[in-house]
Amino acid sequence: MMLMREIRKNNLLNTNLVLEILESKINNSITQFEERVIQFKNRTHVDLENKLKAEEVMQNKSLSNAYSMVETQIYNLENTINFTLNRLDFISSPVAVTACVGSSRTYSSGAVVLFTEIFAVNGLSSSEMSTFKSGGKFRCTKPGLYFISTHLTSSAPDGIADLYKNNRGSRCSTSTTGRDVPQAPIQDQGQQDVATRNVGVQADNNVVNGEDFMQETTPISCNYNNDPLFVLSNNEIELFVFQDNNIHRYDVWKLGYSPICTADLDEAFQLHPDRETATLLTNGFKYGFKLQYEGPRLPFETKNLKSVIENHRASSEKVEN
Repeated sequence: MMLMREIRKNNLLNTNLVLEILESKINNSITQFEERVIQFKNRTHVDLENKLKAEEVMQNKSLSNAYSMVETQIYNLENTINFTLNRLDFISSPVAVTACVGSSRTYSSGAVVLFTEIFAVNGLSSSEMSTFKSGGKFRCTKPGLYFISTHLTSSAPDGIADLYKNNRGSRCSTSTTGRDVPQAPIQDQGQQDVATRNVGVQADNNVVNGEDFMQETTPISCNYNNDPLFVLSNNEIELFVFQDNNIHRYDVWKLGYSPICTADLDEAFQLHPDRETATLLTNGFKYGFKLQYEGPRLPFETKNLKSVIENHRASSEKVEN
């Protein structure tokens, strides 16, 4: 009996020991599982956080690029609008004047030619015209492309006429003999464009081009204007008369504009780009002073400004289409 009890007691102890061992293993397994869960959770959180940060960086970069593109487009659109408004402003405010001097007026060497008789004026105030008539200086108050032509007659065989900018700072000259008068290269803001024989070129600044000096009886082709004259706003233009010897009589006749045949003019440019073209252009005008303002950056190849403007518009429409 005692033996049976002892055996049962030992079996119970062994069972308890086994249970304790199993419980310990189970607890260790649970602990390890919890640790793995925590590690997986932490690793997943870090991965998700890194992915979110990378996505945020990509989104910010994409938004920044998109904003920069939109900002650039807005800037370009503003420039286009401003350029269009400026062109409309120039188109809506043209400047032009035609004038001459009475046939009884004479000029001595070094004198300024005064065009006191105004026949047509547009876009100029009375004070500006008064200054022009009294001082012989035309002030370019609006920046842009100016076309100026002066036509004189003289009985002197060696007379010279000069068109000055800003109190003789730079000039264009020609003589009754048709010879070129030497002149220094004319530059502005480091830029110099070259034109050929009364042919204007496109420039960022304003251009003065083409005064023709005429003998009393026979028109002359003037080949003096190999360099364009750049004129900024508020520059003054004046015409001086110079003679080599004694005082001679200089008459300026009334200005008139006679139409020029565009086809003949274009043909002359192709066949005779120098002298013949200049003769055609000269014959397209009578004597006097004429200024016509056509706005900024408008290239032209002849004095027939109407044809040039039409060609410019046609080219612009062709590019747009």
